[in-house]
Amino acid sequence: MPTVSNSIRTAVNTMDDVRRALMKILQDMGIIKRNTVTVDAAYSITRFDSIIYVDAEDALPAVGINITLPPTGNLSRGFQVDVKKIDISTNKVTIKVDNEDTETIDLATDLEISTPQASRTLSCNGGVLWHVL
Repeated sequence: MPTVSNSIRTAVNTMDDVRRALMKILQDMGIIKRNTVTVDAAYSITRFDSIIYVDAEDALPAVGINITLPPTGNLSRGFQVDVKKIDISTNKVTIKVDNEDTETIDLATDLEISTPQASRTLSCNGGVLWHVL
């Protein structure tokens, strides 16, 4: 016999699936647009961003460019963002969580990209976790 907590969890997961499907339809129809942003300095991702192109060529090699993820509390499960390093330098792009006390990216507080033209797709679990896909 299913427990109340399992029934609630199932209902929440179903609602998240419905919400994601509706958001996808609205985005495909052009009613809701997500941003594509190109940056060459520190940037904080918003819940409206979907692709971040980072040009780290002119960054200080020891510092690089920091990209901060949005707080997971403001996002629903399945929110994804792509971060791509678009230059040919080895200057690093560091993707950081908003709150190092509670949030992680695959159990770490940051993720570095130093390979030219490399990219990472990150997905929020709707809690305090980011996953690299």
